[in-house]
Amino acid sequence: MTFVKALLRRAVELKGSGKTQAFGILILTHILGHKSSQEAGETTKNTTKNNATKATETGNGTSKLKKPLLALIMTPTRELAIQIKNHLKQATKHTSLEIVAVVGGMAPQEQQRLLNKYPEVIVATPGILWDLISEGEENVCRLEHLRYLVIDEANRMVEQGHFQEVSSILELIHRKSDYDEDEGTAKRRHLQKFIFSATLTLPKSFKS
Repeated sequence: MTFVKALLRRAVELKGSGKTQAFGILILTHILGHKSSQEAGETTKNTTKNNATKATETGNGTSKLKKPLLALIMTPTRELAIQIKNHLKQATKHTSLEIVAVVGGMAPQEQQRLLNKYPEVIVATPGILWDLISEGEENVCRLEHLRYLVIDEANRMVEQGHFQEVSSILELIHRKSDYDEDEGTAKRRHLQKFIFSATLTLPKSFKS
């Protein structure tokens, strides 16, 4: 497909992002393929369902589609999260895909502005992500459509004491993955996981 070839060309141009490409190309290709199929289907029929899923933005009266969160990438540091986000955005610069990084040290207003875009891909550090989930932030709590989960630098997650937050997030994701809340019926859905680590020494308290 044309967009896959373009994505691969962009990936080749990027420097120092081999690990990001390892999961990024696969995830972005699948998401863009899904979006392309949806857009093609929407042009052949009039769907009232899409109109029902639009939300009105406060203050300006415009409407915006509430896109589901499809990919979540967790990293141990702010710098790495921003780096990954930049690489992914460069690879998809000519697409409509929304990719944002949510990290510590960011003003609440800036966090809200980014999340109000309803990005399909979020790159975040565990601490700020869990804070947003605990506060009930809509876009990071809507995990029932999540298809891709990446845990990058897993060894640093453990070493820097982030594991409890990661554990809480994983428990929530797995609980959401077992049930389709919209339909109220038990329904398994595919969740692909990527775990990257240069080295990994697990503490005795680590659970499988």
